[in-house]
Amino acid sequence: MGNDGSPLLDAEVPRIQRLLRGLPSGRWLARAITDLLKLEPVSFTTLRSEMSWCLEPTERAWREQELVCWALRHVDMSEADRAEAVGPLCKLGAGIEGRDWAGAPLRTTNAFIRTIAAPICLAVIWMVAAFTHWEADWIVWPLVMGVLALITLCFFLPIWSFRTDAIRCRGVRASALHTLGHLAHWRSLGTVASASLDRDPGIRSTAAEALPPIIESVRSEHYGQLGSRVVPDLCAHLRSPHERGVLMLLDALEKIGDGRAVEPVQDLAQRSRYASVRNRSAEILPTLLARRALETAQSTLLRASSDPLPAQDSLLRPAGAAAVAEEQLLRPTDV
Repeated sequence: MGNDGSPLLDAEVPRIQRLLRGLPSGRWLARAITDLLKLEPVSFTTLRSEMSWCLEPTERAWREQELVCWALRHVDMSEADRAEAVGPLCKLGAGIEGRDWAGAPLRTTNAFIRTIAAPICLAVIWMVAAFTHWEADWIVWPLVMGVLALITLCFFLPIWSFRTDAIRCRGVRASALHTLGHLAHWRSLGTVASASLDRDPGIRSTAAEALPPIIESVRSEHYGQLGSRVVPDLCAHLRSPHERGVLMLLDALEKIGDGRAVEPVQDLAQRSRYASVRNRSAEILPTLLARRALETAQSTLLRASSDPLPAQDSLLRPAGAAAVAEEQLLRPTDV
């Protein structure tokens, strides 16, 4: 059992031990993980300093990221500690760490640059040798073969590197989503709900398991405090064939749903094969309709019904009068 009473699963321990062997033994994180494996107490304060840097966007910290995510599931944490850990974990769970502007893993881009630089250098050497009349076979042919081999690597090494990085990114995301489900903090609902619709089946499965405890932590006072994609993502799950899961989603939409949930809930109230789902949908519809009406009213602009008062420096001219000297015209008084 961990410090918080959660079991140290046999399937997790061998992987954690393999990841631990890649860390220097003197690191605080390595000592903390070793203590957890020995069922010794570890506080969240010990992990805070490690969490602050290893959850930053860097492709070299994937091992530390997975270890920290695992450790956060087995330490005692207060509500404030959970709120502090949720932010970095949501970034990892969203899959935006360790990638460049084009969306590819940083290690893949670096490998491609390093690999393509090698044949360019050899090609330059070959050209220099040709211009200096180094025509001996023992010089030219090794250079030719070396250039061809490295050009071939330019195609295969990035593919292998991308595949390796993709596997590591998925592992980090899955571990972060698992930890978010364990922490069950309402601020992580947007990240986990979006990940539950991911195209990767492993990520979808992990996020689907993490979603129920997070939904149960949502309260009515959280309405309007979550991301703009939360309601559409939750509505996308209303097509689930599981009655209990749909009822749980309806409870969440009653608390944090907005006008965008009206049509999906109306459709569910009319077409669901479960009577309990139809009844629950009908119960929350008035709340959603009232919120949509309020949102529509707030978006309506109110304009003035009359023109503004004339400026004090404007001059009043009598209607139909001939031209009058400007110094004889009246100026408006203050109202």
